[in-house]
Amino acid sequence: MPTRIRIALPLIAFTTVLGSIKNPIAALRTLSVSSSACHSAIDHFLKEVMCMSSCHYVIISPKSMLALLLLCISADFSLQQQPPPPPPLPPPPGPLPPPPQPQPQPQPQQQPPQPQQQPHPPPALPQLPAVQQRPDYENLLRDTIADCLSDYQCRVFEHCVVGKCIRDTRACPGGTCPAGMVCVAGRCLPDPLIATTESILGRLKEECPSPWTFSQQFNACYYVGRGSYNFFTASAECRRLGGTVASIGSSGEMTYVNGLVGSGAYWIGYHHTRFSSNWEDGSPVGFTNYRRGQPDGCCGGAGCTLVNYRSNLGEWDDAGCHIIWRTPTYAVCKKPR
Repeated sequence: MPTRIRIALPLIAFTTVLGSIKNPIAALRTLSVSSSACHSAIDHFLKEVMCMSSCHYVIISPKSMLALLLLCISADFSLQQQPPPPPPLPPPPGPLPPPPQPQPQPQPQQQPPQPQQQPHPPPALPQLPAVQQRPDYENLLRDTIADCLSDYQCRVFEHCVVGKCIRDTRACPGGTCPAGMVCVAGRCLPDPLIATTESILGRLKEECPSPWTFSQQFNACYYVGRGSYNFFTASAECRRLGGTVASIGSSGEMTYVNGLVGSGAYWIGYHHTRFSSNWEDGSPVGFTNYRRGQPDGCCGGAGCTLVNYRSNLGEWDDAGCHIIWRTPTYAVCKKPR
């Protein structure tokens, strides 16, 4: 069904009902018309067609009412089809505000340089009277008297040059000297060091023949019998070589003998019992070096002395004379020079 016919049929029925209302104009404005254009059309229609005096009732025929309603609806429909006005354009952007300028920082006020204080010069020292220089008679005497008149007045490997002994750099005839000779003042003379050493060694050999070792500090000869001895066999070995089992008179001699042995247990000639103590060679009794807890009267109180039984520190233990306590157990012999 066309749109106009669908609209007209309800309108005809509506106008028929509206015509029976006492004030159809007010009812029309209230019920069906809401736009200002429709209000204007109704007012214009009433001015032109009907009398708008002060009468209270207006008689409108159904045809006139229908015409008026159609006019009002057409006016309202035309207004709805008009496109809405475009929104107002925004105002053109103005120039951007300039960025904030950084505020300059106040510069600290520089203090004027302080003048450096000059140090006060030290007070001047009083002038001392000049000391009269006296002749240096001692140096004059030393410088004028010659140290030597010939090479024989100088030490070995020096010769006399203008009264002074200086190191001899002159070569001997042939450039070298025979064995046991040294070049002194251009001559080959016996080397005093070699001659002295040979004489000492010869004297030691005479005083302590092999296998003995001479100690100039203790003025005695020592021998270490490296075997497995009890005290009796050790004593027999020392007597066979012309000595006795060693006596020890001081801690220094103990250190020397212990170093001569090196390591290992050995017998010395000290005897100790509850009633007496003595050295085998008759030396006076004084120095002892027992280990802590010794002597303890071991083995029936035989009282022989074994060194380095527990360590290599030169400490003593009392021990039975007939026992070989360790293998090996050395014999240390000693004889006077």
